[in-house]
Amino acid sequence: GETPQTRTAELCGGGAVVNFCGDNSPGLLSNGVDTYPEPCTMAARGEFFASIAEMVGVVAPAAGASTPAEVEALVRDMDANPDSYFFNIHTVASFTHWYPGHRGMCRGPLQRS
Repeated sequence: GETPQTRTAELCGGGAVVNFCGDNSPGLLSNGVDTYPEPCTMAARGEFFASIAEMVGVVAPAAGASTPAEVEALVRDMDANPDSYFFNIHTVASFTHWYPGHRGMCRGPLQRS
C-alpha cells in the first residue's frame, strides 16, 4: 500500500498507545501499564492466527490520555488519522531477540476498513 513506510522505508515508530493482552510477569514489556487486562491466547494447533473478538485494550500512560474524554479524543484521532498509528506484535521470542530494545516481530500502519 501507499504509506509513509513504503515511501521512505522507515519502520513505524513511536510510543505505545493501547496494549491489548500480555503477561504481567516482572521483566516483560509493560509500556507503563500496571496490568494487562488478560493474557494473550495461543492459536490452536492447525490455525494460523488467534482471534479474540471481545479483546479489551488498556491505554498506555505514554499516550497521555487518562480521562474518558481524552481516551475518546484519542480513539477519534486514530479513526481520523490511521496512518499516524501502527499495530505492533510482540512475542517472547521477539522480546528476547531485540532485548533490550522492543521492536516487536511484526508492525504496520493502521488502515480504515
